[in-house]
Amino acid sequence: MMPNTRKLQALLCLAFLASAMAGCGSHGGGGTQDDGDQTRRWTIMVYVASDNDLEQYAIRDMNELESVGSTSRVSVVAQIDRIQTPSYDTSNGDWSTTRRYYITRDSDTSTIHSELVADLGELNMAAPETLTDFVQWAVQTYPADHYLLALWDHGRGWQTTTARTLGLDREIRAINIDQTDGGEMSLADLTLALEQSPHLDVVLLDACLMGMLEVAYSVRNCADIMLASEENVPVPGQPYQTTLWRITSNPGMSPLQLSRTVVDEYMGYYLPGSSTTLTYSAISLTSLDALVSAADQLADAILRDPSAWPSVRTAQEQTQRFDYDKGSYIYYKDLYDFASRLNSVVFSAEIRSSCQAVMAAVNDTVLYQRNSGGKVANAHGVSIYLPDSGRMLNSYRSLAFAQDTSWDEFLASY
Repeated sequence: MMPNTRKLQALLCLAFLASAMAGCGSHGGGGTQDDGDQTRRWTIMVYVASDNDLEQYAIRDMNELESVGSTSRVSVVAQIDRIQTPSYDTSNGDWSTTRRYYITRDSDTSTIHSELVADLGELNMAAPETLTDFVQWAVQTYPADHYLLALWDHGRGWQTTTARTLGLDREIRAINIDQTDGGEMSLADLTLALEQSPHLDVVLLDACLMGMLEVAYSVRNCADIMLASEENVPVPGQPYQTTLWRITSNPGMSPLQLSRTVVDEYMGYYLPGSSTTLTYSAISLTSLDALVSAADQLADAILRDPSAWPSVRTAQEQTQRFDYDKGSYIYYKDLYDFASRLNSVVFSAEIRSSCQAVMAAVNDTVLYQRNSGGKVANAHGVSIYLPDSGRMLNSYRSLAFAQDTSWDEFLASY
């Protein structure tokens, strides 16, 4: 999430929610229909890494969750870490430790009233063991048919501003910034954390620029579906109140139905009267291997034909890019759009065939995607690192995706 993106009218969304709830007289708390079935269908886990300049928005999102709350069939739990110095929000006692909450419903939009399960003291939310412990605790304490984990924070795809600017050959850290402990989680640490956790149905990345093939590859064995945005996410992030109301109103929805709901509610929240550039997609991790293989084969085909490299450079320059708010990560580009453009300009039959395989694999792997705004009209749901010729950061080679495919060799050569 970007801290300077325009703020939107949360009160209007809450008013809509209140109106919708008022018409659900036969429903229990949160809108769940009481049909006698008390089976917990979903456990929603929200990992709020707000020990940074997003602190005030974390408090707001906690209150959004409380506008619906848990039900007998949908449990909502959150782990939130706040910052002490500098303080970006002094409300709710201005505590600065890491707390776990079982989210309960209330109508107070500024004060957290949920059940405080534990105050864990100061924890580094960027440490893989902190995330693992939260997921393990939530699954053991609130077992359900399905699990969703939302990772809430800033996002930078696979790299950091420091690494991008200086070209440092160092471990890459991409999400979950903990300013007090000086930590930021790398994709390798994210993999470590989730591989030691129970398997998830859905992992939701409520953070900027995380809808990348490299990110999906890092969590491919840990969940079935990844929800993320190729583009930046407006600072209010996901509209938790309306999305959670939809889930609690229909707790029997499948992981795919829930994923489509998340995408639709996100777009619906921001679109009315908005000029914000938006993307969100549901990516199948169970079929990701076919897309990774297709991208790998495309890289190999390009490497084998240096005569095609001028055409590759032309296609790369024209490919849909992202990070329009800041322009710091302009080399995050839409994979399908690159393959499509290269397919139309290259002469090599092998490269064209590989491009078509990539496009087909993207169509199979991206289960659902939406975008809005002319700047992202050619977004298809998954991006990839695609810098100008000669501009690849050496640190990219440390990623699992780069080590397991020829994509980095292609980027270093063309």
